[in-house]
Amino acid sequence: MITLDEAQNYTFVKKVIQACKPNLPVFRLEKLNGNENFTYMVNDTTVVRFFKNSFIEKQIEYQQEILNFLASRVPYPISQFSIHYGEYQNKQQTMCVMPRIEGHVLGEEKFSQLPRTTKQYIFDQLSVFLKSLHTINPKDMTQFKIPFMEDQLARRFQTHPLYSLISNCLSVFHNRKTLCHCDLNPRNYHVNSSYQITGIFDFDTLSFANPVFDIALYPRYSQQDSYLFKKMYEDKTKSNLDYFDGALMLRMLFIMSYIQQDLKSQKGQFLCRKIEQYFSQIQQNNIVKEYS
Repeated sequence: MITLDEAQNYTFVKKVIQACKPNLPVFRLEKLNGNENFTYMVNDTTVVRFFKNSFIEKQIEYQQEILNFLASRVPYPISQFSIHYGEYQNKQQTMCVMPRIEGHVLGEEKFSQLPRTTKQYIFDQLSVFLKSLHTINPKDMTQFKIPFMEDQLARRFQTHPLYSLISNCLSVFHNRKTLCHCDLNPRNYHVNSSYQITGIFDFDTLSFANPVFDIALYPRYSQQDSYLFKKMYEDKTKSNLDYFDGALMLRMLFIMSYIQQDLKSQKGQFLCRKIEQYFSQIQQNNIVKEYS
């Protein structure tokens, strides 16, 4: 693993890349966004990833097997990678290398500026992808020992000031389990100039979970977008998503794990109040809203 300081040093990163994969010359290096990884675009053709923690690093070969299994079962290309090892400055390094998927990342800001009809087109495609993912038989995945998202969230928030509320909310999500991407957002898929999805990636948080976890990220951009995505998914799958607002808040809590030390700030206090309000609504079973 490389440290945060090392990740900011492009000369250091280039030398680690060369140590792990000597036949990959580095002419251009661009740092990309990533929560669990330090991710870089090399020469505009290749993506490399280094892991921020040992758990993700240990899971990488396991994840490679899962992606190979999923590749023929979903309608869009998904990230396929090779694993490379090397030593630099007396330190062992593990690096993932994958070819760049055609198209470009929208990102949060660009997505928020799209017209409603374009968002609807993207959501329709994402719904097709999720339908295929959510209907994979869990029995076909038993060899991979995929985790349950609720268990991961419970562990993540064990020391959180709002853990008792979170624990109560988690209990309502045990009624349905499907295979979920759990991080489907505008940074984790590519589109072309016509907004056709050309590939989906970043399966680090693949889990068994309630399907709402794959819809629940979009309130970070717009609550209206969330309900549009919900409606299109329900139309495509002929199903209903339960406790949708509660799932949105769980997603918000997942994000809050990254700002846990900031809970006493004005922003942190505001988020805590909002979460308490939503949990109160869940307890009253009065949280399902329809998009209009």
